[in-house]
Amino acid sequence: MTDAQMHRAAVAMQSGTHGHFAASIGDAYIAADPTNRERLAAAFPDLFARVHEFHHPKLEIVTNE
Repeated sequence: MTDAQMHRAAVAMQSGTHGHFAASIGDAYIAADPTNRERLAAAFPDLFARVHEFHHPKLEIVTNE
């Protein structure tokens, strides 16, 4: 994920929609310096990816073939 995608996921986590733990990780990511942001991203890659995918789903193109 790009830095912008990680940031968007962290902001989405802060809302609490994904639970208290995710909200705390989002808060920590937003407040962290670059080194600690990398540590959070490495520790919880599935959480960031899942939240990002929830809010920005990949669109599938369906053709009538």
